[in-house]
Amino acid sequence: MVEYSVQVKPQNRNAVYLCLGVTVLAAVAFYISTRLEVYRGIFQFLALLLLTTTVLIYTQYVTAVYLFDVFETDDGTPLFTVRRLIGKRTTTLARFSLYEIFDVQKTQPKDRMKNKREKGRLKYVYAASLFADALYRIQIDGTEKADVYIELNEEGEKNLLPILEGFQNKPKKDEI
Repeated sequence: MVEYSVQVKPQNRNAVYLCLGVTVLAAVAFYISTRLEVYRGIFQFLALLLLTTTVLIYTQYVTAVYLFDVFETDDGTPLFTVRRLIGKRTTTLARFSLYEIFDVQKTQPKDRMKNKREKGRLKYVYAASLFADALYRIQIDGTEKADVYIELNEEGEKNLLPILEGFQNKPKKDEI
């Protein structure tokens, strides 16, 4: 029973352009390897690495769609799940209770890079876009301490964000 679900597709075309650029570099490396006799293997290996990089970037940022769901379990515990959809395959990446949310705040990617996280705190980034304009940092303080960074579209900012912010620093049902 899903109470609310947001589907986030990549917001910019940076990953597509990066894939095209890396593919062109791989083609140039293959072409150079046909003209050389001495270092042919090195250029072919470089081209293979570049093509592998293209495939990884393509599957991570071009074809991936993230789904953020909020729902209640049978015992009434509200949960937040992060799922990634690639083609027909859906993978659940994160699942935690909304009562475990300590803080929700909007961050810029440059702030995310320079902020040090405390020792023992895990970091998960679920962004559909390469070089996203803005991410939301959800601090989880439950059985596992973690910082979860998600990218939301306008619909998610309008509908999902108030739900998440409504649960920050809220005591669990058993503690009331």
